[in-house]
Amino acid sequence: DLAKRILSSSTPLSTKIKLASVIYYTKPAQLMQLLSRLESQVSDDLRKLCAFFYGLSPVNQHIEYLLKCATDNNPSIKVHGLISLVNNLDQETTSLLSQILRSSKDDTGKIAAELLAQNEDKGHHLLRDMMADEGSVSRRNVIYGLRLIDRDWADQLLKEINSNDKAWIIRDAAAITLENK
Repeated sequence: DLAKRILSSSTPLSTKIKLASVIYYTKPAQLMQLLSRLESQVSDDLRKLCAFFYGLSPVNQHIEYLLKCATDNNPSIKVHGLISLVNNLDQETTSLLSQILRSSKDDTGKIAAELLAQNEDKGHHLLRDMMADEGSVSRRNVIYGLRLIDRDWADQLLKEINSNDKAWIIRDAAAITLENK
C-alpha cells in the first residue's frame, strides 16, 4: 500500500514525494486527508512532505501549518514552508511574508526574500514595497532578495538605498551587494 510506504521511516523523502504524487494525481482528497493526519508527526520527512503538498493545494486551508513550518528551527522544514507560501502569494500569504521580512532577524527573513526574488510577478512587487518599510530588519532582508534579481530596477533601488537610506548598516549592505553583483 502506498500510504504504508510513505509512513515508513526507511523510505527516502524523494520516494515519499513520488508515491504521494501518484495519490495526489489520482485521488487528491485522499492525499490531503492523509496529510492532515501526518501534520502532528515528529518525522522531519513527513513534515516536509505535508508542507510540499500543501503548497500545491489551496494554501489558505493550511496557512497555520505552513507558517509553523516557515518559522521552524530545522532549516529544510523552514524552506519547504516558505516555498509553499511564496508559491501561493495572495493577500494573506503576502501579509504573512511581510511580517516575516519585518521581524526575522535570523535566516528566515533572508530565505523568504531570496525565494520572493524567484517570483517575478508578485514576489518582486512585495520586495519593492518592503524596501519602503520603516524597519531596518525588513530593508536588510529585502537586500538579500534584491541581490538575486538581475533587473535594472533592482540595481537602481540598491543604488538609491546605498545613497539615501537613513541606517548606515543598510547603506553598507546595499553597497556590498552592488559591488558583488
